[in-house]
Amino acid sequence: MELRVDLLSDCNNRWTVLHQMQSIRSLTKAHVVRGDLHMPIVFTVRSMGQAGKWPNDEAGIAAMYEMLEVGLRGGCEVLDVEANWGEKFIGKLLNHHKNAKHATLLLGSFHVVGGEAQINTEEGEKYARMCSLQGSAHCAKLVLSCFDESEAEAGLAKAVCETAVKNIPFCALHLGDEGKSSRVGNDRFTPVSHPDLPFKAAPGQMSSHDIMLARNLSPSRFGILGHNIDYSVSPQMHNAAFQICGLPHFFERYDFETVGEWVDGGGLKRNDFRGASVTIPHKVDIIPHMNWLSEEVGEIGAMNTIVVGEGGKVSERSVQFLAGERGLLRTRFSQAQSGQAERSG
Repeated sequence: MELRVDLLSDCNNRWTVLHQMQSIRSLTKAHVVRGDLHMPIVFTVRSMGQAGKWPNDEAGIAAMYEMLEVGLRGGCEVLDVEANWGEKFIGKLLNHHKNAKHATLLLGSFHVVGGEAQINTEEGEKYARMCSLQGSAHCAKLVLSCFDESEAEAGLAKAVCETAVKNIPFCALHLGDEGKSSRVGNDRFTPVSHPDLPFKAAPGQMSSHDIMLARNLSPSRFGILGHNIDYSVSPQMHNAAFQICGLPHFFERYDFETVGEWVDGGGLKRNDFRGASVTIPHKVDIIPHMNWLSEEVGEIGAMNTIVVGEGGKVSERSVQFLAGERGLLRTRFSQAQSGQAERSG
């Protein structure tokens, strides 16, 4: 979740900003996934020259980088750093990040807003290289103005990032409604808005649902394989999630007395089959039908997840084993911090 510091009414007050960070963490605890303690925060201070509200004279930029230091010390997960302000400002921030060994990821960004003509490829590559933050950035973001839809479809922002940004993921955008296709085309990450927000922070922003619909994905099939599994609510859960996310996929029950019935019926060979969870009584009998076994399945002799990889090859994992192992490690870490100990053997 992005915290746009420059849009806060009291954006110069560091205590107000830190309070906003903690409020976001508290309010999002109920919505986090993957075992995180709170929603990751992207700490952004956007200057006036790059579609923001923060003053972009020299005193303003100095204050902006002081505020970025506040975000860094506040432990934000991602720090958005405007990449065009030179060694005087950027160098100090990068040294602080390096020497203090912060876990915060650095997002190098640059926005080309307005102007009378679209930039050329050479200029675009220069801006994209700046977003690498002298090799310190963990990801890059380049945003270009868009004068008509054909320019966005040509994908200049993405093309120059593919050439100039090395070894880190990037986000390449064209502003405005004409540039919506660029938001859809980003591979690793892309900004999204929420449909319930009263306004959009940037022209052309889309919700994740709208982006998924615009990608026009081919429908895929998933399911749960077992016997006497009418009780399973997995189809209802997954199909509801697919619908909310704008994904065209299906989750089904594969209720067969034996694994052979499902395999002989073409269950594994369907072109649109992408994976399944496996429950009793098939967690062992399904193993011989796989092309590849994960290490943990080989050790415990049972599995509960089928994954279809490239070329239609199927592999399997024991997600329950991994979840139990990671849960135990988290528990041990928490107990170690609190001075508790656990005996196992």
